[in-house]
Amino acid sequence: MLDCDKLEKIMSNLFTNALKYTALGGIIRIQASVDEGSLKVSVFNSGQLMEEDKIQDVFKRYYQLSDSQDSHQYGWGSGIGLYYVKRLVELHHGEIHVKI
Repeated sequence: MLDCDKLEKIMSNLFTNALKYTALGGIIRIQASVDEGSLKVSVFNSGQLMEEDKIQDVFKRYYQLSDSQDSHQYGWGSGIGLYYVKRLVELHHGEIHVKI
């Protein structure tokens, strides 16, 4: 069963992360669909491309891409957002992936 409070935290963290790595004037697109009782969410941003060898690291606690364009401008970043999202998704027996 879906916990709406946890879903709100997941979505908030995903959006904040996309915003953090998207330059002013860039695009963020969020799509959601329900299929056979499962929720699928896709987040796209036009920000910097991630190097393939860093994909496995983004869900590690305290990990941050060192070259975020806007994180310094906004003063954001503790490196736990996507780690937290992954844990919440797994509590719901879900999966989370990064595609570049």
